[in-house]
Amino acid sequence: MFNGKDAMIKWAREVARRNGFVLVIKRSTMTEKRRKLRLTLACERSGKYRKFVKADHDIPENKRRKGIGTKKCNCPFILKGNKVSDKDEWMLHVVCGVHNHLAVVNMEEHSFIGRLSLQESNLIADMSNSMERAGRSQMQKMLGKLKERKYLEWHRWNDDTQTMRDLFFAHPTSVDLLRTFPEILIMDCTYKTNRYRLSLLEIVGITSTNLTFSVAFVYLEAERKDNYI
Repeated sequence: MFNGKDAMIKWAREVARRNGFVLVIKRSTMTEKRRKLRLTLACERSGKYRKFVKADHDIPENKRRKGIGTKKCNCPFILKGNKVSDKDEWMLHVVCGVHNHLAVVNMEEHSFIGRLSLQESNLIADMSNSMERAGRSQMQKMLGKLKERKYLEWHRWNDDTQTMRDLFFAHPTSVDLLRTFPEILIMDCTYKTNRYRLSLLEIVGITSTNLTFSVAFVYLEAERKDNYI
């Protein structure tokens, strides 16, 4: 007996994880209109492999996108949970307690284990909204981070509009590589890749073994001669 659906799911997943398996919610009838609420937990490898992507059924077979891989092997492991009282008490039943595949040896490398919890997702959302700026603008925060990481940085400021015109920054290691391999530089711009619509100029160097490395990045207000001087 469990005090709540979430407690039941958490317990089942923790036990499965200790044994090298991952459980997912296969089916749920969680509507308050039903007298009995039910939940089905299954092994992540339950179900069968689909040859083609489900959304492509209306496309001719010779033009459909094929599935590139799957974990599914029709594993029969099934647990069913039922709400048994008005106090949100749940009972868990084992329908089939065996797997038809080997357990995972290292769960830390499993994609499901790497998922963020609701609390972690909310924390990241709050951090993203605040940008940890402590009252500073995004540009002031970026300049502070560049200084903190000891980047080589140079910028031009528009005094009339109080906005950044151009910003150049390079990592110290990139500068060292440039001093070693200064013969060939490749420069190219991308456009409309950021919210400020600034062109992003990337400078790339080439080593003596034909490997490339990033030299510097530059945000440009415009691609005029003055911006490159």
